[in-house]
Parts: sequence; C-alpha cells; structure tokens
Amino acid sequence: MEVLARQVPPPAETTQNLLLPARMAPAFSPPGTPRTPANRCPAVRAARANVDAPSAARFLARLLLLEDDPAAAATALGLSQVLRGVFDHGDTELRSLIQALVERLGSAGSDTAYRRGAAMTPHEAGDRLAKPCV
Repeated sequence: MEVLARQVPPPAETTQNLLLPARMAPAFSPPGTPRTPANRCPAVRAARANVDAPSAARFLARLLLLEDDPAAAATALGLSQVLRGVFDHGDTELRSLIQALVERLGSAGSDTAYRRGAAMTPHEAGDRLAKPCV
C-alpha cells in the first residue's frame, strides 16, 4: 500500500488542503508585509479545510482587520455568529478583536458592520465564507 501511495499522486484538492495550512502563517507575518486579497484567499481556504466554519470566519475577520478593512472584519465576525449559532462573549481573542474594531470604527460603526454579517442566513454566511476574495 505504501508503494502504491508513492506512485499515485493525491488529488489536487487533497494536496491543496495539506499544503495550504503552511500558507496561513504568512497571514500573521510582521508589520510591513503586504496583506492583500491574494494572500488572504489561500489562507481562508486553508482555514475552511482544517477548522470549523465559525473559526474560519473569525480568522477571516482577523485577516481583514490586518488588511485595514475593519468594516469587512466586523461583518465577518457577524458571519461567525450565524455559523456557530451563538457569539462567545467570553472568548478573549474575540474580545480583543471587537475592541480593535470599536477603536477603528466606533461603537455604532462596528455594530452596524457586525449586524450586516449577523443578519445573513447560515447559507448566505457559508457562501460568503466560501468566497473570501470578493
């Protein structure tokens, strides 16, 4: 079986799911590193392949904030609530992300952007997460 596994290449999707996690690390690289949708797309695909959808939405939110798009980041946090069914107010990572969003957008601005994501149906939220570059 081992010999056969070496001779038959895995499907492209399997290869991508195994290799993409390594691409997630650059998303959190030092300041000054370009953060663009081109870098975001493979990282979010990797997250979707390796963690649950709500966690991938939180990851997308963090990346969007790093890309200097706090409104889209707040909307992505709304997606995480829709996909999980609840919002984990006790999670320290979420609290720090919310604090950063409120600092950037103000309370009303971050709330409005968050509600934009939270108002989606689970199907719409899943579709939005499946297209992180749009």
